Amino acid sequence: EYASFTCSHCAHWTNDILPQFKALYIDTGKVRLVFRDMPTPPAQIAATAAGIARCAAPNRFFDVAHSLMSGQAAAFEKGDARDWFAAAIAASGRSQEQIETCMKNPATSQALQAEVDGAVAAGVTGTPSFFVNGRRVSDHSLEALSAAIDPLIRAR
Repeated sequence: EYASFTCSHCAHWTNDILPQFKALYIDTGKVRLVFRDMPTPPAQIAATAAGIARCAAPNRFFDVAHSLMSGQAAAFEKGDARDWFAAAIAASGRSQEQIETCMKNPATSQALQAEVDGAVAAGVTGTPSFFVNGRRVSDHSLEALSAAIDPLIRAR
């Protein structure tokens, strides 16, 4: 999945479709979900959110992602991302200082840029964008993703 923490369609997928997808495929060990950042406007807010998620403690990335996606609408309605970022940091398993130190590390922004470059190379023009074994799935509904995944599982 190429997604942005400021993308409302990405938040919809994470909040409404991912729980079912996770139950069917991830929790059963059939599929591994790889999240790749593709920040969308407002780019600086998206990049900060991506940095917080990237700097989370091991195995806490998806906790942060869930916090960001579930709180996205309220943050944008309020017009202030500070509480949104604070909730994500609270879910990160790291202190504010640890997150800030990590985000200042050039390797963090370089890793984010590498994901953006990969998205561009893959032809990603919007978020969310999904690929199953390298093949793009243009419809991000559970049904369309299942149609792409199920034959691969049966072929194992």
